[in-house]
Formats: sequence, structure tokens, C-alpha cells
Amino acid sequence: MMPLLRPIIFRPSPIILSKSTRIFNCESLSLKYCCCNFSSQKAEIPQTSRVPNNQGSSYDTTVATLRKKNYMRPAKSVREILTKCQEGDKVRVQGWVKGLRKQKKFVFLDICDGLSFHNLPVVVKAEDTPSELNMHTSIDVYGILAKSPNNPALLELHPTSEIKVFGGCDQLEYPFAGKSKYTQEHIRQFLNLRPKTKKFGSVLRIRNATTQAIYDFFKKNDFVNIHTPIVTSNDCEGGGETFTIRPHSEELLKEMMSENKLEGQIQNLNLPRDEIFFNKQVYLSVSGQFHLESAVGGLGKVWTFSPAFRAENNKSTRHLSEFYMLEAEIAFAYEIEDILEIMEDLVKFCITQVLFENGHDWSIATENDTLLRGLLENILKHPFTVMTFEEAKHILESKANSAVSTDKGLSREQELLLVEQLNNNVPVFVINWPSHIKPFYMRQCVNDISKVSAVDLLVPTIGELCGGSLREANPLLLERALARQDPSGALTRSLAWYLELRKYGGVPSGGFGLGFDRLIQLMTGVKTIKDVSPFPRWAHHCAM
Repeated sequence: MMPLLRPIIFRPSPIILSKSTRIFNCESLSLKYCCCNFSSQKAEIPQTSRVPNNQGSSYDTTVATLRKKNYMRPAKSVREILTKCQEGDKVRVQGWVKGLRKQKKFVFLDICDGLSFHNLPVVVKAEDTPSELNMHTSIDVYGILAKSPNNPALLELHPTSEIKVFGGCDQLEYPFAGKSKYTQEHIRQFLNLRPKTKKFGSVLRIRNATTQAIYDFFKKNDFVNIHTPIVTSNDCEGGGETFTIRPHSEELLKEMMSENKLEGQIQNLNLPRDEIFFNKQVYLSVSGQFHLESAVGGLGKVWTFSPAFRAENNKSTRHLSEFYMLEAEIAFAYEIEDILEIMEDLVKFCITQVLFENGHDWSIATENDTLLRGLLENILKHPFTVMTFEEAKHILESKANSAVSTDKGLSREQELLLVEQLNNNVPVFVINWPSHIKPFYMRQCVNDISKVSAVDLLVPTIGELCGGSLREANPLLLERALARQDPSGALTRSLAWYLELRKYGGVPSGGFGLGFDRLIQLMTGVKTIKDVSPFPRWAHHCAM
């Protein structure tokens, strides 16, 4: 077997600037490749390495000592060790102690590095076990792999040098110590430590896998990724549920007002404080849709994946003040079916990746919920149902005796009723909505101008997962819609650039937005959206 190619960096001696600062002469740094094993590596490195310890101070360790203890050897992931390495391989692993069993002669550890759900068994002689080693401590171990005596199919690590403990863990103060099963409410109180828990770690890896699936899906379908801005001058949804932005520094605001005065910008001398910096009021984005509509006019198929913000005093299990939104837009969209197909394929692609490529993490996150697996497989198996708003209204009123308001649309209870009880848990596209309850930019239905070509995708356990529409392509109709929403004309003036998209090579387009956190809820069965977001923000809560 050929030895691995490893880069060896030859570094010149450092120039000492101060006791705490060092720089290297970058021009003389050279990078070479050679065939070598780790034991024969002879790269020149500074003669002292400084490593922090868990008391916040530091200690000097000579390179010779580091080499002797194999701390210079690159660590492998636990998953790589268990799937690619074999008996007799020498490996280094870094991670946290997730299992600890002490016997008279040996101590048995389970090490997890967080990159996967796997644990690596480590068998240590009792006399070689560091005194500070305990559950949840972070360690660095170098040793040789051997077959487990109890199960020869499994590998375990036998240290051949001193185990390095980097961070201790006070078992009396740590909020997740012991084997107790804690409630989500208790765990949520410790957002800074929550990623250390087993179940939430799996949820975060599922988020990561789903994010990768989304990128893969759009790449395979020739979409161009666009980085839409977080700071925006428009309220895309028109609901007024925006966060306003202005600088915190009063000195900066005074300075900018003085600049306006010196430059003779009379119109900007009496601006409200919220408008001084940008000469207009700006917000945290509620959606990247308008910017995608700008991009799609030149690129054909675009998408974005970014945070969105809603200033809602809503404490429901499905709402956050900051959440992640996936949005896509396609040019030459003539029928609503053009975007329905993309929405359905995307949702099924993500579910497939999580269930069949990340099944172990899914089992941990859901506690192997067989009912949830059956529900998700049912979603994959059946084409999504398509019905108009009027058809949905008729079904709910005739079969479930649930009155639907044409001024408010469907309540969440009605969404779930329609999908779960009246459609056997198969997702439903509800299309052709009353125009007066939808935003101004949606295209009128050809055969009924009181309706717009809009769609909500309803799924089991969640309700609305996606919302989308065809966009109004006629600039005159769009201008009239803006005037109806704001007779003062201020909205029309602020969105003049949006109207121009229709005047210069405009095309009929359509698109949708998908709530990413809700998708994770659907796939994991987690009841509260706060428990699928790494660091949730909602009314009266912004920890960390």
C-alpha cells in the first residue's frame, strides 16, 4: 500500500515582536509534498508549542515531548476509525467522554467527537487513567486498535501514551450530568451546552444533512445560488412585522447629520433617527423574494437560503423571531404547476436523504419513532394532492363541519384536519386563493380575477410548510395593486425598481419559500420549533 501524501511545511524561525506576538516571514515559507509515514516526518517547527489547559493558563511543552506522546499526529474521526481502520492501526482521536465504567484493573471509556453519532471504546489500564478523567471531559488519545474480546467484529482503542485531558467537567454543577432523562424545557435553559446532549446533537447533524441535501438538489436542477441581503428597505410580506435597524452610536448619528449639513443635503437634515444612516428606513429582511425576482431576470433559475426575521409576539410551537428560509424563483413560469413540481420534489428529496442516508441520527433524534417513519414514508410514496381554496373550503365544511372564513383563510387546525383526517396524511397543495388575503405581487387567475395563482403546501403535524405564487408580470396591473394597498403612492415610489423589472425584458416568474426549521420539525417529530433551532430567538428571549 502506497504511503499517504502529506504536506510538510518548512517554516523559518519566527521574528519575536513581543512576549505574546510572533510573525513569520511568509515569502520564505515553502510547501513540499513527500511520501512519508507519520513517524518519519521531520518538518521544522518552532521549538516550543504552547497549549492551553483547562484552568485557563498555559504550559510549555517541547516538540520532542509532543512527538513522543504523538500529539503532532493528525486525529481521525471516530466514524473513519470504525469504518475504515483495522486491527493494529495506530490512531489518534479527540473527543468527549460519553461513557465511563471503572473496574479494578481497567477503565472503559466511550469517546464521541460529535462529527457522528458513533462512540469509540477506549480501554485504559487503571493505573494509567488521569485523575481528572470523568464523564464529559474532553480528551486526546493516541493508541493502537484491537478487536474487542467480547465482540471481535468491534474495534477498541488501547492507549500507548499518556491520555491528555484538556477540559474537566464538574459533575456536581454540570446540568446534564448522570443518566437522567431531561425534559426539552430543562435542556432549553442551557442553550450554550445543549449541543453536547445526544438527542440535540443528532438534530443538529440532521439540520446539516438537510442543508447539504438542499444544495445538492438545486445544483442538480441547475439553479444559481444568490446571497440575498439581510438589511433591506422593503417589507416583502407587507404585514409590518419587521425589525427596524439603526446604529447604536449617538455620536455616529450626529456626525452623519453634520455631514448632510456640510454637503448641503437639505432634504436629509431633519431625518428621523431611524433613517439617518441609509437616508431611509431599513429593516431586517422578512424575505429575499424581491431580490430573487431581480436576479431571476438575468439568471433564469435562482435560490437563496438565509435567515429571515419577523417581529411577532407569537409564542406558538411553529414561530420564531429569527428562522431560516429557503426561497426559489424561476423565470418563464406560466402555470402554478411549474412551481408545485419543484416544491414536491425538494421536500421528498430532503426526507429521503435524512431517512436513508442519516438513519442512525434520525433514530436517535426521534427515539426510533415507527409511527413517524410510517408517516414520512407515506409522504414519499404518494403524489401530493392539489385542490383549490374553494375545494378545500367545501371539503372542510361538508365533511368536517368546519366553517372557513374567506377573509382569514385556513386556520392551523383546519390545515391539519384537511391533511391528516381528510387526506390520509398525504400533503396538500391549496391553490387559487382569494386575492384580498394575499400580497399585491401575486398574479391574477386567468379565469377568475378575484383569485390569485398562489399556493400553500400543507403537511401532517405542521400545517403550512411552503408558500408561493406566480408573480404579476403586467406592470400596469402591478402598479394598480400597489395603489390599492397604499393610496398615498409612497409604496409605489419605494418599489419603483421592482416595477422596472417588468418593463425591461421582464418575464413571467414564480417562486416559493420553505420554512427550513419547520421542515426539520416534520422530519424529526420535534413538537416545538425552538428545539430544532441551534440558538432560537422569540419574544422576550434572546439568550447568548
